[in-house]
Amino acid sequence: MRHLWELKTLGDEGVLLLRFPETQFDVQELIRFYDKIRDTYPKTIPEVENAGYGGWALLSDSGDYRDGWQQGKAYEIGGRRFEKLTAHDTQTTLTELSQYPEAQNLFRTFHSLGLKPIRTRIAEIQSEGKLNWHIDPPDPAFNVRWRAHLVVITNDTAKFKWRLTPEAEVREFSLPADGYLYLARIDLEHCVESKEGVRVHIISDFNIIDGETPVEVVLAS
Repeated sequence: MRHLWELKTLGDEGVLLLRFPETQFDVQELIRFYDKIRDTYPKTIPEVENAGYGGWALLSDSGDYRDGWQQGKAYEIGGRRFEKLTAHDTQTTLTELSQYPEAQNLFRTFHSLGLKPIRTRIAEIQSEGKLNWHIDPPDPAFNVRWRAHLVVITNDTAKFKWRLTPEAEVREFSLPADGYLYLARIDLEHCVESKEGVRVHIISDFNIIDGETPVEVVLAS
């Protein structure tokens, strides 16, 4: 068993995906929460073009649920795509979606796992949708970057993919809707697709407030 304070070391070891093994969320509660949000609030579509991708922010800079998404266009260096994002540490203001008990329970559980959530969003990819290959800039505190993923709805064709270079072998994984919280490497080139059926995750950046929380390795390069 490893621990949160080892995130940099785990990145250096080539780990792509981690899981918190000691806590499970109620997936049915998350689905009901998503259904309420989807039926009440129009989905926000990021300015960066990705087919069928969008969602709703629980934490943002302004407190508006439409905030907290990508701003501006992606840029390329050496043929590799980087996402240009707003400053994450400011995106901790509760939006109107956080009034729901499910959101409050979500944040309580994040804190119990040693995480301070930042830029928390419900991210939806429609059937035949995708999030294009890109790289998120690494967190200067770790020289790597991880993002929390909590699976609400998925299907067998929903894949998270990584590659070290455009020519490298692609590693892929279908995150299950098992109630566990996962941490995925996003400072490596990665993409997401869902060929048949909607895919819904609650995703969040974070700061660590308790590095002793156990994590386990799910996938390494």
